[in-house]
Amino acid sequence: MAQKSLLGRQQLVAALFLTVLSSGCGLWVTPDKNQIEPAQRSARLDEVHRTQALQTVDMETRAILRQLPRYVYGASERDLETIVRQVVHTARQHGIDPFLVAAVITVESYYHPEVISYAGAVGLMQVLPYVGEDVAKRHGIEWRGWQTLTEPHANITIGTAYLRELIDMFAGDTSLALAAYNIGPSLLKQRLRQGWRPNGPYVPKVMGIYRELHGTTVADERIRQLMDRG
Repeated sequence: MAQKSLLGRQQLVAALFLTVLSSGCGLWVTPDKNQIEPAQRSARLDEVHRTQALQTVDMETRAILRQLPRYVYGASERDLETIVRQVVHTARQHGIDPFLVAAVITVESYYHPEVISYAGAVGLMQVLPYVGEDVAKRHGIEWRGWQTLTEPHANITIGTAYLRELIDMFAGDTSLALAAYNIGPSLLKQRLRQGWRPNGPYVPKVMGIYRELHGTTVADERIRQLMDRG
């Protein structure tokens, strides 16, 4: 009788041990559902945002490419698409309307990467080498001399960062930022102190092409918003 009682207790202890062990393994192998779901939701949300961002870049790239042939000659479709796609991506990184950057490039170089102006401005966004070097240093962009600006990727990156700086410098006034991009911020500030406002052809030309690149009435509202700032 004592042996049976002892055997029963041993079996009970063994059963309890197995229960605890299996429960313990379960905690390691199968995490709590409440711990999994927030991570899964966050991952899904990140994936949705990435997909939406890629779709936006693709949509805006195609919209700009539809209008560019009236301005651009001699560039291959593949090269032009590569440039425009980077314009859209870089502009969005800096919080600038991609159509505005595309319009600036159209006016400055008509999408010819190696063009050099009589004033020495270089590349797609016609950046002066000393300006490009300063901007590159401020933003941690590799600088290998003025030839850096003949490379589309570097030129767009530096030129867009510079345009962002000018927009911030003039408190979001796109008209003043574009004028500063054209004649330089120091000269513009000097003229503004004398009561001058931008009245040359550069700003209206950029904004006119901006409207054409959009190809929709949405551009008119965006232009009003851009010009009303500051």
